[in-house]
Amino acid sequence: MNRTIKVVGLGPGGMNYLTLEALETLESAGLVYLRTEKHPVVDKLRERGINFESYDAYYEKYETFEEVYWNVAKDVAEKSEKGPVVYAVPGNPFVAEKRWNTFRPLPLKRVLT
Repeated sequence: MNRTIKVVGLGPGGMNYLTLEALETLESAGLVYLRTEKHPVVDKLRERGINFESYDAYYEKYETFEEVYWNVAKDVAEKSEKGPVVYAVPGNPFVAEKRWNTFRPLPLKRVLT
């Protein structure tokens, strides 16, 4: 099975920290899955007409961060079985982003920062 999950880093702050490649990926995706809507660029994504869903409810649903991250990764992986997925996280997916490690065993096509 050839699953594609593109993990996009939203940077540490406003739109000026978002790379052009990341922005183009977000704009070309039919739907973006955000780890959280609690990030400075989210309002700008909304203004640009980028459709997204977030996993914020998982923080209320599960008791530990480990459970949250595992279940987010599981859901994203399941979605990738139906087609390519764009998953966006605050910051850089390689720096201080524990959730990225959950995806390492998955067959990722590309990672953007």
